[in-house]
Amino acid sequence: DGILKGRNTPEINASLGVAHAGLGNKGKALESVKKAFSLAEKNRMDESDAAINLAEIYTMTGDYENAIRTIEHLLTNPSCFSVKLLQIDPVYWPLTNQPGYKEILEKYSGY
Repeated sequence: DGILKGRNTPEINASLGVAHAGLGNKGKALESVKKAFSLAEKNRMDESDAAINLAEIYTMTGDYENAIRTIEHLLTNPSCFSVKLLQIDPVYWPLTNQPGYKEILEKYSGY
């Protein structure tokens, strides 16, 4: 935690969570993103950004059901997340054959 000294922000904690997920440490990843949510202090943009990182963490750690659930939440609430991001960001490619993925595309793509 020394690296966070003086910079303990939602963004840094959420990004640290993604880094932990990339290293295969789901527990630390979820702990970091949980801290990001607590630091967001009702700031909807920070909460939304943390939720995007949470979707990435779930996908990267193979928890596809929670990833899909988080993505659906992002698409039904104000956020920077979009169906196009879901389609083009390689982090989400493991979801393409998962239950609910095609339904999300159909429901939120606007076509």
